[in-house]
Amino acid sequence: MRTQKARDVQKRLEKEGWVWVKARGRGSHRVFEHPQRKESIVVPWHRNGQEHLPPGTFHSIAKDAGWFR
Repeated sequence: MRTQKARDVQKRLEKEGWVWVKARGRGSHRVFEHPQRKESIVVPWHRNGQEHLPPGTFHSIAKDAGWFR
């Protein structure tokens, strides 16, 4: 799976029901929580989400979101 921009990852997470918790994740990171799961996902947010995420970071986010299942 190719790495993606943070903005594209956010769009996919929101489409799958993840909610951006604005009270958490200040600065250069955004925290997403799913209403039916007890976990959260942190997405690095630099240059308005236009930078590609590093491969390891993207893989970790994809794994936590269940994109490999």
